Amino acid sequence: MGKEKYIETPELYLKLWNEYVKEVKSKPKLVHDFVGKDGNSVHRERERPLSWDGFELFVMQKGYMKYPDLTDYCDENNESYKEYLPLSRAFKKQIKADHIEGGMTNIYNANITASLHGLKNHNETEIVNKEIPLFPDVPKNNGNK
Repeated sequence: MGKEKYIETPELYLKLWNEYVKEVKSKPKLVHDFVGKDGNSVHRERERPLSWDGFELFVMQKGYMKYPDLTDYCDENNESYKEYLPLSRAFKKQIKADHIEGGMTNIYNANITASLHGLKNHNETEIVNKEIPLFPDVPKNNGNK
């Protein structure tokens, strides 16, 4: 007999995900900033990104788990959780899309987004070894005087 599932049904899993997304997007982070020539103190709202770790913590805080770990719900080799796998994949795709779109629109730090998702700029530099004379107008002395 397998271990008991913390989240009993895929429907509940989806419901928890939707609650997590709603909570994250409705509660922005407040960033303390100083603006203007006088450096007035203000708090600006910044959108919070979705994250798998955040979802695991959310589910734990709701009382469904004792520690934040939804690994079984993402394991394609675990037959007991196979009906959760498409949802887990969709959730992770939604997280990635949120990060990339947020990075591309400067809502989130684009460098951190790229690092989290293995995205990178690829530049190639070709180095050519070419002899260039220092004094092209001076004839070469081949040892003859």
